[in-house]
Amino acid sequence: MADLSLADGVCLAMVATADGSPMHGWQLVRMLAPDGDIGRIWTLSRPLTYRSLDTLEQLGYLRRDRSDATTRRQPLIVTAAGHRAAHHWLDTPAAHIRDLRTAFLVKCELRRRANLPIAGFARRQQVQLDSAFAAVLDTQPDPDDIPAMWRFHNASAARAVLNELATRVN
Repeated sequence: MADLSLADGVCLAMVATADGSPMHGWQLVRMLAPDGDIGRIWTLSRPLTYRSLDTLEQLGYLRRDRSDATTRRQPLIVTAAGHRAAHHWLDTPAAHIRDLRTAFLVKCELRRRANLPIAGFARRQQVQLDSAFAAVLDTQPDPDDIPAMWRFHNASAARAVLNELATRVN
């Protein structure tokens, strides 16, 4: 199973967890625009969205239904391998504290839309970042070291959100 970039993982998961109605590239573009449902968390331009769809098709994770020659909008069909890859991607915690703002939040939103539990995912995320949180939060930063102060407060807030999500019943 290929390691997916954030763009490829988001696009694949959006199609794989759709409510059953066929999706096409333009729908993803709209949802990933700054004013879109997912774009409010993380945006992806139209060219990069279509590039991700091409990559996912090359990987064999999805295919385009080209049976209707009268329309340019081709429904996207996720393959069995694509469903496995999407669920693996959705279950994989972010690797770094800095990735919580993007990858973790997008995964939580996509999990919520697919009615997948978030509390267990948040607990796995806590375990993944436990040592990183300890390293950053172990000592109060020097007030003159602005980047260190930023990392400290960012990590503190991120850990608080993870703690709250991990205790939810879903």
